[in-house]
Amino acid sequence: MRRSVRNAWAMSRDAHDSFAREVLELHRFLEQWLKGEVPPGDTIARLENALDEDFQVVHPDGSRAGKREVVDNFRRAYGTKGASYRLEISGLVTRPLAGHCHLATYREDHLSEPGRSRISSAVLCNRDDRTSWIFLQETLIARA
Repeated sequence: MRRSVRNAWAMSRDAHDSFAREVLELHRFLEQWLKGEVPPGDTIARLENALDEDFQVVHPDGSRAGKREVVDNFRRAYGTKGASYRLEISGLVTRPLAGHCHLATYREDHLSEPGRSRISSAVLCNRDDRTSWIFLQETLIARA
């Protein structure tokens, strides 16, 4: 069953899973950011603070980007999506790794944008009393 970011976030809150909450809350922020709905005074700092200084992402096309490039790309993308744009997260599962880290896997659908569905695997760690994104691998889901 698929859930919107908002509905899945409420379920995660009940489960007290800080790693799942972080995945859902960051995607909710990104959805609002891309739609230009972030409240006045809020900045891209939410994303900057979530990503570890050594953060790396591997995009579906195999290209890589670090924290600075990811943040800069989102900064430029503020308000570029219409009101119907939605990020939908489903199948979110977290698994403990060594230390204070977890592997989160989930499906990410960009509603109203066919062909933008992916399976993501992210390594998140608790560091300095906060959860940081260390690594993200995105795999495009082929259209049927």
